[in-house]
Order: sequence, then structure tokens, then C-alpha cells
Amino acid sequence: MSYKRKRKDGRWKRRLIPSILATLIIAIGFDYGKHWALKRVLENEAEQSGGVVSFQSISVSPWPLLQNHLVLKDFRVNVSGTPIAVTQVCLRQGWREWRHAHIKARDLQVAESVQIQEVQGILDTADLAARIKVSQLLLTGIKAKLPLISFSGTQASFDFLYAIGTHQLTLKGDAPQLSFPNGATFGLNGEGAIQTNPPIQGKMDLKIKNIDKMMKELVAAGVVEASQAGLVTMGSDLLGGLGLHDISVPLKIQDGDVSLGPIFLFKVG
Repeated sequence: MSYKRKRKDGRWKRRLIPSILATLIIAIGFDYGKHWALKRVLENEAEQSGGVVSFQSISVSPWPLLQNHLVLKDFRVNVSGTPIAVTQVCLRQGWREWRHAHIKARDLQVAESVQIQEVQGILDTADLAARIKVSQLLLTGIKAKLPLISFSGTQASFDFLYAIGTHQLTLKGDAPQLSFPNGATFGLNGEGAIQTNPPIQGKMDLKIKNIDKMMKELVAAGVVEASQAGLVTMGSDLLGGLGLHDISVPLKIQDGDVSLGPIFLFKVG
């Protein structure tokens, strides 16, 4: 290679490196600015919520490279008297899908009834005033303590869309491995729609794994009405004897009454 050619290549390389560095700096600055603007929006929303939404601190983390994200610590929400607390929330908006916010939360607690070690999913930020759409929502380390019964699970996944104006919740979920304190296991998979403003109405088509074990636990805990307990126990034994452990049944909510098929369970709302 001639001296003139080498010299030309050297000048090209010297120009290329600063150009790459400048592009990276601009990209990092733009990404950081985007999350800083989101930080201000969240702060303003918290101020205007009248104490419904609060957090100890909110910051923008610039590390690692091109992975800026918001970090909220001790995030709390109180909706209709139901407190929700999270130790830490990380929120990251991607480059390709601008409207999608990737959320990861640690140590979530709903009142005294539900505890979840980690929650992560994708929030569609388009038209948040009218709807809340979350996809690929993954829950790990689940513990639920309801008035009459408790259960836990290693993992569950959900997709849901909530229309704020009509109070319509469309839900699809899969919780394949849940267990009661005595070790009996069951699983749930289904989808449906619920009208959340009182009186609560809705229906979900559920496929229940180990339904015979689950129904026996509901009877033992007193969730099933005493007048139906004997029939449910007999039906559970029959299903187990026939080897029908997994079965699809409708979960209905009518005027706040929750029923699994023909069996009334409890009242909500």
C-alpha cells in the first residue's frame, strides 16, 4: 500500500472514531432526557393525586450504556381504600417501541392479602387516560391470604386491558402451579371479561388442574356454602375416581356473587 493511501486511511479513521463517540453521546443524552421528562410527569402526577400516589424517591439511572431507566423506591398507591406498596420499581422505555414501558417491580404487597416477590411486564403508555393495557405480566413468588383460604405459587402470567371509562376489565391468565398450605396443588388457566364497578358482573372460562383437590380445600375452608358442601365433596370424589382431574368450568360473577359452575363460592364488592 502506498504512503498516500495509508495517510488517507489514517485520516478517515481519525474522523470515524470521533463521529462514533459523538453519536453515542447524543444517543445517551437523548435517552436520558426522555426518561428525565418521564420522571417530571410522574412527579407531577404524584403531586396532583392528593396522596393517592407517593414514593420516597425517584431517579434516572444512566447505567448501563443506552439503558437509562427510572427507579422509584418505596412506591405506594391507595386505590379505593386498598393500599399497594412496592419496595422498588424500575421503568424502562425502549427505542423501537416508544410507547411501551418495560416495568419491573420488587416486593409488591396488596393490603395484607397478597405478596409477590417480583413483577415484570410491558405497559402500553398510549392513551393512559382512557385505558391501561399490560402484556406479558409475569409474577413470581406469590403468596395470597384471603379471609377464608390461603395459597401460594411460584409463577403466574397475565395479559389485561382495563377501559377506565366503561370499567371493563378483559383478562387472560395462567397460573399453572398453585398450592394450599397442606401441600394440595391446583392450577388455573383462563380468560374472560369483568365489569368492575358495583355491582360487579363478569364471566371467565377457566381450565382447572386438580379440580377435585381444589374443591375439597374450598369445602374444608368454608368457602363453599354448607348447604352445598356435601354435594361438592361427593362430586370431587367422583371426579377423582374417574381420573378427571383437569376440567373446564365457567367462573361467573353476577351482582357480586361469585360462582364456579353451579356452585356459589363467595361475594365480592
